[in-house]
Amino acid sequence: MSEPAKKPSAPRSGWAEHPLVLALTSPVNLPVVGEVPMYYFVLLLLFVFYILSKNILFGLTAGLLMVFIVVWEFYAGAKEGGLKNELKNTAIAILVALIVWFGSGWVLQTPTPINAIVSCSMRPAYERGDMVFLKGGDIKTLQVNYAGPVSDINSSAIITSADGTFEINGSLLAYCSYDRSIGGKDGRCQVFLQQPGAFSETHGPIKFTYGACPRVKADGSGTPVQTICVVGTSFEGKPIAYDPSYELIVYGPKSGELYARVGDIVHRVRLAVKGADGTTIYLTKGDNNPIFDLQAYDYSTSQGNMPVKFDQIRGHVFARLPFVGNLKLFITPQILTDPASQSGCDTNFADGYR
Repeated sequence: MSEPAKKPSAPRSGWAEHPLVLALTSPVNLPVVGEVPMYYFVLLLLFVFYILSKNILFGLTAGLLMVFIVVWEFYAGAKEGGLKNELKNTAIAILVALIVWFGSGWVLQTPTPINAIVSCSMRPAYERGDMVFLKGGDIKTLQVNYAGPVSDINSSAIITSADGTFEINGSLLAYCSYDRSIGGKDGRCQVFLQQPGAFSETHGPIKFTYGACPRVKADGSGTPVQTICVVGTSFEGKPIAYDPSYELIVYGPKSGELYARVGDIVHRVRLAVKGADGTTIYLTKGDNNPIFDLQAYDYSTSQGNMPVKFDQIRGHVFARLPFVGNLKLFITPQILTDPASQSGCDTNFADGYR
């Protein structure tokens, strides 16, 4: 078997003589592939360590190493074949990548044919670090018609209990989580934490009910931990059941929304509502999240989310490739902008509570 083509070694000068650079660019023999630069072997180790430990330091180190590899190989190519030739080869590589990207997007009818899951919100169906493949077209989910405007379904929540009603932003769970963080000043939240089933929440024609939900460890060990989550959803009084066959979509939150902090969201479409004016909105939820995206609200920044509209949808998931999506986390470590993205990675809601 012939050995794979190797990047020529660049003449050493200046920074290229640094001991760390010398170590990373020195050749190493690997089974099957033969001789490769040491930095590829180190990158592979970092990738494996990150998957096994989920330690962000491995991800950050791998991201920096990938930047070094790009800089070094451009430097080595320019030294060997000249700057003009290396710029030409780089331009060709970028052009080919763009043709493949936009070509596959045209075939699959989506502007984003590939994405990665960067949180644990879809466990256990999908894991953080999965690469997902998208296509356009119709989205499989429950669809209902609404005689009013879809603007009735927004982040404003009407809470109902035996003591009457009151209005808040986002959801009762978000409100009481914030209240707890500032010392638990609202007595209604104390009741909610003890008796979540005594409250209901409406967003226009959508009604949510709460309950105690068991979270189980990924390996099935230990005793389930009870937390609060949405246990019932209805539209104009008709129950909306969880269905694992409903499709996952990738959508881009609008600027200023809470989820815009973390970029594209990969969640399941639980309901599509078509309003009297013909506009359709989509209610989404992560299988491993306690509430719908519409209910999420950050009281410290006054940011929430609105239902997803069609023009926000990049596509729906039709296939996945485990682990490979971690490469995206190497380049843009998501946990740095959203520490909560790693919460729930070792547990998920039990069957019947998603």
